[in-house]
Amino acid sequence: MTSAQMIKEIVEGLNKPPFSMKTSLLTFDQEKPQDLLETVSKVLAFVDPERHKVDFRKESSESFFLRVAEAVHVLGYKAPFDEAYLAKFLVNIDVPVEFLAKDSHLADAYHEYKELQEKFKIFHSSMEQAQSKSGGFTDCKQEIQRLEKETFIDPQSRLHGLVVGLFISGQGYLTSFLSVARELRMAQVEETTLAFRSQQQTDYFDYLTDQLDTTRNQLQALQALTGDPERGTKEFLEVLHKEERRTEEAFASCVRQLQQKQQRLVEVNEAASGPPPRQETLLELQCELASLQEETRATQAASGEELQLLVEKKKSLEQEVQRKLAAQHAATLKRSAAENEFKTARGYCFMSKEEFATYADMLRQKTNLFKTLKLKEAAAEEANAKAIEDLVRERGVHGFQERQVELKSVDASLAAAVRERTVLSLRGMAAGVAGDVLQRLDEVRSRVEQERKKAREELAPLLEQVDRKKEEEAELKRVYDAKKKAYLDLKAELEKPVESLRATVAALQAGIEALVAEQHESSLECKKAVQFLERAEKEQSNLIPAIVALVSVCGRSLEQGNKLKLCAKKSAIC
Repeated sequence: MTSAQMIKEIVEGLNKPPFSMKTSLLTFDQEKPQDLLETVSKVLAFVDPERHKVDFRKESSESFFLRVAEAVHVLGYKAPFDEAYLAKFLVNIDVPVEFLAKDSHLADAYHEYKELQEKFKIFHSSMEQAQSKSGGFTDCKQEIQRLEKETFIDPQSRLHGLVVGLFISGQGYLTSFLSVARELRMAQVEETTLAFRSQQQTDYFDYLTDQLDTTRNQLQALQALTGDPERGTKEFLEVLHKEERRTEEAFASCVRQLQQKQQRLVEVNEAASGPPPRQETLLELQCELASLQEETRATQAASGEELQLLVEKKKSLEQEVQRKLAAQHAATLKRSAAENEFKTARGYCFMSKEEFATYADMLRQKTNLFKTLKLKEAAAEEANAKAIEDLVRERGVHGFQERQVELKSVDASLAAAVRERTVLSLRGMAAGVAGDVLQRLDEVRSRVEQERKKAREELAPLLEQVDRKKEEEAELKRVYDAKKKAYLDLKAELEKPVESLRATVAALQAGIEALVAEQHESSLECKKAVQFLERAEKEQSNLIPAIVALVSVCGRSLEQGNKLKLCAKKSAIC
């Protein structure tokens, strides 16, 4: 794992809960060493709060490093062994203060031990600085370069000779392959032209389907307008004028397309009758085509980036609009709530003078109308009662019933007669109107058929030309299929030796890679050997004074132990 990946993983872990530091890669990279150590202390405090919940700023550096080393060891991280030999020279020996106060020789030895440790630290740091400034050994570098030359000059020359021989032997196949590729490009150009023509035909078919849909819609509209003959004829004339304009525009576009196709056919015939292009011109055209393709890709990438920016802006604007709409809706709800509160706090809402006057006038009008209707109903009931009373007095109860039956039969006969008259009158009116409408529709249909015949006569030569073009397209397609088949056969024949050459080249590349790997391994082993030699020399130079110092310290510690034993015996005797 690289350092960048490690830093990214550390930042992601710090941004996740429970830490949630909300830092970024840039800020983490720009932090000072003191801040980084503080973050380490916070992480360890979260892992083990009883042991590591300590104020980092008030703690000494030695206790902090000891605490971190202990935590790393407990968590199972392996320590690097590059400078492990320094541990035996830097181990702190804790001597109680009571012994130092009692024995002056022991105190002097302990202070001398601390001074030697400080001097060793200073000497080691200065040696590392000098080593980093001086660089590697020149003799080892020269030896390594000589070994690399001896191991790689001969195989490289042999491989170069093999590659050159393969290139010379495959040059004949290369020329044939280039000719086949040229024919493939020509076939691809023909394929693109045929695709363009088929696209034109599909566009024309879509245009005809649109025309059919428009005529169907017009027919439905005319069928819907048969009820109103005057309006229907006017709108039908407008439709005919629009159709005439559309047919004129379509005819003009067809003539234009026919002229363009004739011009294109003349250009193609001239290009076919002329001399074949040279290979240099083809290469120049290919270079121009490649440059144009690169430009189109660049423009497409730029347009894609601009489109993405516009889409992001659109999304942000939509979000802002939604926020504003939500705020407006909330404001309307608040306003309605405030109005309701105001109405409830104000009490009953009284009318104004003008509203009350209009309401009073409306009530007066309704009461007068109600009174007049009630009076009319009372007068009619009174008249019916008087007529019934007179009939009963004249004829009795049976005569009244017979009179009522006669009146009902007369009412039924009158209703049937009125119904028959209305039906007859309506049938006569409908027959007259239907005759007029049918006559007008026949005239309109005759006009439409005449216009259609004229349009068909005008479009007949164009349709014949379209059929001829279709036949030419079919012939070109057959030629293209034959050429494509021949190209595929030739390609299959030529790919066999090319595949064998590719296999040999792959084997040679594998051999080269194996040799490079061996060289890399040998260089690494040489570097490791050099490092081991340097370390052995350093250890040999540092071991002698360290052993002398340890022997002296051990002798002094033995003398001090004997003195302590004597003191203990004296205290026991006392």
